[in-house]
Amino acid sequence: MKKISAYFNLLRIPNLLMIILTQYLVRYCIILPFYKYYGVESTLGNFNFFLIVFSTILIAGGGYAINDYFDVRIDRINKPDRIILGNLLPRRNAIIIHIILSIIGVLINFYLAYKLKSFKLALINPVVGGLLWFYSTYYKRTFLLGNFIIALLSGFTVITVGIYEFVAISHSAYKIPLDFVYVILVYALFAFVVSLIREMIKDIEDIEGDEKCFCKTIPIVLGIKYSKIIIGSIILISILGIAYFQSIIEKDFFKFWYILITIQIPLIILTYLIINAKHKIDYRFASKFTKFIMLMGVLSMALFLKN
Repeated sequence: MKKISAYFNLLRIPNLLMIILTQYLVRYCIILPFYKYYGVESTLGNFNFFLIVFSTILIAGGGYAINDYFDVRIDRINKPDRIILGNLLPRRNAIIIHIILSIIGVLINFYLAYKLKSFKLALINPVVGGLLWFYSTYYKRTFLLGNFIIALLSGFTVITVGIYEFVAISHSAYKIPLDFVYVILVYALFAFVVSLIREMIKDIEDIEGDEKCFCKTIPIVLGIKYSKIIIGSIILISILGIAYFQSIIEKDFFKFWYILITIQIPLIILTYLIINAKHKIDYRFASKFTKFIMLMGVLSMALFLKN
């Protein structure tokens, strides 16, 4: 039972479930309703879409495994009570899992590119997998770049669905409705910003181990005080951006109040948590609270089913 739990934690199953939820909501709550409104018929197919999601979580799971492999030394300092590799599982298992999951994910990607007659699609998983590898081996320890890559890939999880759908209908006589392109980009931007905030919070939480392992994260280079200022500034800009979006949809009662209660107010609370955080446990709670905000943002896609 302990080993099953160890693999569960190694692969970050809750995070993979979040990816599955996000991609299915993008398709069934945004894309397909817009297709129906404009009289467009999706040519992708349910099975092919399942393969898209499956290949995405395979690449992500492999990325989590390889990240833990290269982070063993840092984790011994930052979270000694939660070490998996070398304790519950042999360290080499992470490499094996990474290789197997990545190969299957890439092969599925190649199959989809062949089926959709667009070989540019075959670049998606190899590029994402490569970024996750280099993130784990180098970029994670550099100033801002590691945070940016993870945030970018988080936003790309949303965009990936749109890319496949666009390619699928590009072979037909249908035109791509630009309205939902903007909606997808808004959600991708939201995922990017919230992920960036969370990565910066985690850097403060893990500053002790990162510093001893010669990482150059934002709190190490600029200090915790300025890291908090940067995070607070990003949150403020996000709140203002969301407020602008609310001004556009103010006549939609449910969307307006849902966003206010589940996203904007929690962002204000998050700012308070970060400002008053002093200990590792405070930053850990703030990081988990950020995941809650991300979940609420993802679930807001269901509101488009009303349209």
